[in-house]
Amino acid sequence: MSRLQKFKKKKKFILISKFTLLFYLLIFSFSYLSSATDAYFNSSNQDSFTLQAGTWFDGSELVFIGKGNQNIKVCPEVDIIVEIKNVGFEMIGPAEYEVFYVENGEPRVNGEKIDQGLIEPLGKDEIANLVFEADDEGFYEFKAIQREGYEGSDKEIWSEKIKVKCNENNNDSESENEEDNSKDNESIESEDSVNETDNNEENSTTESKTNEKENSTTESGDAKNNSTESNDNESDEEEHNESSEEQEEQEENTEKATNEEGKSDEEAK
Repeated sequence: MSRLQKFKKKKKFILISKFTLLFYLLIFSFSYLSSATDAYFNSSNQDSFTLQAGTWFDGSELVFIGKGNQNIKVCPEVDIIVEIKNVGFEMIGPAEYEVFYVENGEPRVNGEKIDQGLIEPLGKDEIANLVFEADDEGFYEFKAIQREGYEGSDKEIWSEKIKVKCNENNNDSESENEEDNSKDNESIESEDSVNETDNNEENSTTESKTNEKENSTTESGDAKNNSTESNDNESDEEEHNESSEEQEEQEENTEKATNEEGKSDEEAK
């Protein structure tokens, strides 16, 4: 075999080896990329599952907006109210709150928890009222707990302190108001009685005037009737007199005629 033939065979072998190596490299690269893609999709699925579990924070932030402590001078039972505001993003779930009480001192320091509840989800800048019915005199405070995942420093926030104390002046004023009301009622009743008396007098006066008017009207009517009757009588008398005068004239004429007839007879004889 010549050198040229040997060289051609060697060159052909090298080319085949290169093609074989390139083929295996391509297969290896494809398998590596396929495994990396599977790992990426698996990681994404795990992340989405974690979001659905609810560990993602909604970005809300609750604050109490009361200015200064409250001093309620009313005897229990009385409703105490504080305002809470969401200054963050919209809440996707409720938050918890608690109520603390102490007869004397600071509720947040040495008070006891007497009630708890839920703050319904609030929108951005929305305000809600937390209400509790206080049964005893003393000091009260509300505590709100930020939603899970909150990363700020105030995970628990406290409201203003609320003092509930009976005011004796209020009791005195209430009794005075009751006395005033009773006096007002008495004066009103006396005024009503006076008004009734006045009304009765006015009614009696009105009735007497009415009766006088009726009597005067009746008397004037009677007088008119009497005058009418007298006029009728006078006219009757005048007619009677006229008729009697006519009769007398007729009698006189008759006598005259008789006398003249007698005289004429005597002259004839």
